[in-house]
Amino acid sequence: CKINEKQQKILEEKIETIEKENTNKLNDNNKLIEELKNKIQILENDKEEYCKNNDEVKNNFIMESLKGKIYELSLHMYGCRVIQQLITVIDEKYLSQITLELKGHFAKCIEDQNGNHVIQKLIERLKKGENNGIYDVVYQNIAELSKHQYGCRVIQTLLKKCDEQQVAKMLEKIYNDVKELSEDQYGNYIIQYILENQKGKNVDSIYDGLKGNIYDFSIHKYASNVVERALTYGNAKQRQSIINEIIEQDNQMKECLLSMVKDKFGKLRSEERFSRNAET
Repeated sequence: CKINEKQQKILEEKIETIEKENTNKLNDNNKLIEELKNKIQILENDKEEYCKNNDEVKNNFIMESLKGKIYELSLHMYGCRVIQQLITVIDEKYLSQITLELKGHFAKCIEDQNGNHVIQKLIERLKKGENNGIYDVVYQNIAELSKHQYGCRVIQTLLKKCDEQQVAKMLEKIYNDVKELSEDQYGNYIIQYILENQKGKNVDSIYDGLKGNIYDFSIHKYASNVVERALTYGNAKQRQSIINEIIEQDNQMKECLLSMVKDKFGKLRSEERFSRNAET
């Protein structure tokens, strides 16, 4: 349908108003970021000095300036840096304000190129086994986040702060997807991290998940890194199990090894395999 001259004028005025509001909002955010940079410049230059002079007035000013804007700034290219620095040095009682404002937005922040760094800083401030809500979000969405560019980083950071029970719960979900994660461009980092940092039964299930897939993994762009990590950090029995899977193929052994040596990913894994075996 056509619009008359009067309707078009009203439409143009509305568009102009919206553009003006967006511009003002952007300017306000940029002004706030610059103001915060100036007021807490010492965060960037000398954190030790800031901690030494970390008085109530300064903290109150900063938190009042940020009130209601934590989430928005966490997704901002420069604003997220201010929030990260603040999280690093702020007192516990003020830290809860930041966490509270981000609750309900954890999932969005985890998957954001800027927000994920803020979430990781919050995790780093946690005491061992403490749960500020981030753990619950990650646990509920661990399958998807493990294969996410930023989610996989958050999971690794969180595992460092989990107690034994929390780790066991998370790994139980990961065990079901060892093959899929090993072959994923981001998920393979989760499996590598577990192989390197977990011990005993926490890692045994990963080795069980590798069984039957060693050859395919060894010539896979991403999974070959998992095999290398398994050979590097596994015990003698676990390494021997990987080698045996190749050797036990009998008639296919020569062809299998030759194929691996020729493959750009498999060559490194076969060298690693024999090197580790020689050590034992």
